[in-house]
Amino acid sequence: MKISVIMIAHNREHMVRNMIQDILGQTWRNFEYIIVDNASKDGSGRIIDTYARLDGRIRLVHLTEEVSIGKARNIGLRCSAGDFVTYVDDDDRVEKDFLNLLGTAAENMDFVMCGTTEMREGKVYLQCAFEGKYQVNAKLAVEKLLKREHIRAGMPAKLFRREILLKYPFQEDCVHEDIHTTYKYMSEIRHGVVMGTPKYCCVRHGDNVSYFTTDFSALQPEQLDEYLAAYKEREQFISDKLPELTGLAQYSTWSFMLSICRNIVENEIGSCRQQYDGMRRYLLCHEKEICLSAYTTESERAWLERMKNSYEENSHIWDRESRKENNFAMEPE
Repeated sequence: MKISVIMIAHNREHMVRNMIQDILGQTWRNFEYIIVDNASKDGSGRIIDTYARLDGRIRLVHLTEEVSIGKARNIGLRCSAGDFVTYVDDDDRVEKDFLNLLGTAAENMDFVMCGTTEMREGKVYLQCAFEGKYQVNAKLAVEKLLKREHIRAGMPAKLFRREILLKYPFQEDCVHEDIHTTYKYMSEIRHGVVMGTPKYCCVRHGDNVSYFTTDFSALQPEQLDEYLAAYKEREQFISDKLPELTGLAQYSTWSFMLSICRNIVENEIGSCRQQYDGMRRYLLCHEKEICLSAYTTESERAWLERMKNSYEENSHIWDRESRKENNFAMEPE
């Protein structure tokens, strides 16, 4: 069984060497390593070229113009020839038996996943790691994803049968391609296995596309707009394909909105007022359904009540942002 490892590289000359060496040092030998250099302007391309000359398993694609992560991943997938595909990021790390763990478990499976850790400021934390393993089908995999139990939307640490990925190409006109597609891949799983042994490490730093999930003060309105649109699309897709999960899919959208609204207030992100107001109106329109949902937690009900009754308490956040915009507008050219 051949595995295609696909990596997008972009301006990570101080980090990309680590992942390349990690993959080339894998104990599982039957793989190809497709590296798409996304028009790097630093020394990343030269580093990749050097390794490609030394190891024939590397298949290198140099893009002359930078494209979205989704488009670069689609390019890498079209170049692949493996039975299974896994994506790794150019700033992360993997253990030397990462592919062996996934590949050995993949026989007669559509999907395999291992546990992950997360490195922040030099310290390693468990992320999707647990004792043991269990099998999943489409319903259970999507359910775990919606509940964020062991399965997250990010592509790393996952091994998919190639034809599943080909069925749903990554969206190319977005920044966070995984939130638009991972649930679709999960919905195609007939037989899969989720293992808690951590073999993949996500390295968090200020240049991560999804850094706001680590530091909410970095949240931008455009990011939030994309997430909100993707969550509503996900809710509709799951309701159509797996109607037994409709209630959970709806709750997942509500829960995301409640969490983001709370973080906007607690981190005083005045730039997201428009998004906050829209989510607040939506949540209050669905207040009864949210409160009656078996999935809604007491803390979420309490926060919804606070949103209903204390909107004016947050006026200082919006006022500060308004003053900032006005001061900027008044600056001389």
